[in-house]
Amino acid sequence: MTPTYINFDKKHKREDKKFLKYKIIAAVAGFLILLAGVFYLLVYSPLLRITQINMDTNALARQSLGDGGDLINNLKSFFVNQSKLTKFLGSDNILVWNIGKLGEFEKGPEIAEISLKKDYIERTINISVKLRERFGVWCEKGQQTITNATSAEQQTDNTTTSCWWFDKNGVLFAVAPEIEGNAINKIDDFSGRDLKLGDSILGENLTPNLIKIFNVLENSGLGIKALKLGSLVLQEIVFEQPQTSLPKIYFSLRFDPEFVSPAIENLKKTGLEKIIYVDFRVENRVYYKLK
Repeated sequence: MTPTYINFDKKHKREDKKFLKYKIIAAVAGFLILLAGVFYLLVYSPLLRITQINMDTNALARQSLGDGGDLINNLKSFFVNQSKLTKFLGSDNILVWNIGKLGEFEKGPEIAEISLKKDYIERTINISVKLRERFGVWCEKGQQTITNATSAEQQTDNTTTSCWWFDKNGVLFAVAPEIEGNAINKIDDFSGRDLKLGDSILGENLTPNLIKIFNVLENSGLGIKALKLGSLVLQEIVFEQPQTSLPKIYFSLRFDPEFVSPAIENLKKTGLEKIIYVDFRVENRVYYKLK
C-alpha cells in the first residue's frame, strides 16, 4: 500500500492568501466607511454648521454699518469663493471661515481693522470691527497761488471739489461736508491732485508731521484748526486767516514740529497781533516779521 502525503505548506499558503484578501477587502471597506463619515461630517452634519454670526462694533460702527448685514454678506462671499471646495461646503460651514485669509479681504476705507473668532463648541462666528476715527476734514479746492512771506499776496477764485474725513493715519475714509470756522481740523488742498476714498493724504513720510502740527496748534491755545496746502513739491502748509489778528504762519511737513510750541509761547510775549508772518519752515529756527 502506497502511503499518502499531504503538503501542508501549500495549504497554508492558500489560506494565507485568502486571509490577506479578506484583510484588504475589510481595510478598503473600512476606509470607504471612514471617508463617507468624514464627508457626511463636513457636508451634512450639523456639528460644523454655524448657528450664529455676531458682530461687535462701537456706536459709530453701528451707525455707519447699520446692522452689519452687508459686511457679513461680503465676508460670506469672500470666504466661500476661496476655492471649489469652499464653494461646495458653503458659507454656513464653520471651516470655510479661514481666519488666515482675512488679511486679503477688501474691508473698505471706513474700516480700520476686522478680526474673527470661531467658537467650535457653540458653532458661532464673532466679528470685531474697528472703524477709523475722525481726525479732520480734507477738502480739494481749485488751484490757488500761496505766496511766500516776502512777496505780495495774490488772490484767485477757489472751487471746492470734494471733502472727506481723514483719520490720524491720513486715510480718507468717508465723505464730509465743507466746514467753516475753527471747530474741526481742516486742510484746504490747492495742490491740484485727484484724491479719492481710501487714498493717503500725504503718505507715510509727511502725514505724522501734519498730525503733530495740529496737536501743537491745539496745545498752543491759538484756536487754529484750518490750514492750507499749496504745491506738494514744497512740502509745507500755511495758516492764513486775514480776518483774524493772528499772523500768517508757515509750517514744514519735512520734520517734527516739536520746537514750534516754545517758539509760539515766546512770540505771544512779543504780541502776535504785531507780527505779519511767522516762518517755521527751517528746523529748530523761527523767522518772523513785525508790522
